[in-house]
Amino acid sequence: MEIEPSNRAAKEKIVASYYNKATGYYKKHLWDNAVENYKKVMEIEPSNRAAKEKIVASYYNKATDYYKKNLWDNAVENYKKVMEIAPGNRTVTEKIASSYYLKGIDMEKKGKLQEARKCFETVLEYNPDYNETKKKVSMIKEELQKKAKEYNKKGLLEYSKGNLEKAINYWEQAFQLDPSHEETKVNLERAKKDLK
Repeated sequence: MEIEPSNRAAKEKIVASYYNKATGYYKKHLWDNAVENYKKVMEIEPSNRAAKEKIVASYYNKATDYYKKNLWDNAVENYKKVMEIAPGNRTVTEKIASSYYLKGIDMEKKGKLQEARKCFETVLEYNPDYNETKKKVSMIKEELQKKAKEYNKKGLLEYSKGNLEKAINYWEQAFQLDPSHEETKVNLERAKKDLK
């Protein structure tokens, strides 16, 4: 069915209105409002390439604003929105990896080593060639294993004193830090049986 000239003109006016409104928001760095209006353009004209590019740019700019403020999770969320619309963008992939890396550094400084390790491992999913990140993962893993051994020893001490609940608490902490530590696993299971 062909659109009548009068309807086509009305459609073009509506599209232009949304596009201009979106562009006004874009210029003011009001990214969410810009995206909302560019999406309205896309609803009417799904093949509108300029609106699609502006949606991508809005998400990218919003992500970059968060990145500059060290709000890594928000940055990643918006960079991933860019990837949904424009997959395979190497710059965005690097920004996601960088966001996880910098979040990992923040977590490491705060002593949140498990969270730091997860961040660094995620970096390697995006770019397995980050040698510095590989070193970070290895160092954190060693630190977590060391702490797990310390908690295991504290658990043994409490167990020898008959303080089963304290021993279990230490062993559970050790197990969270290093689930591969067999001695901790055995001690924890034994203490839980003894507690019953």
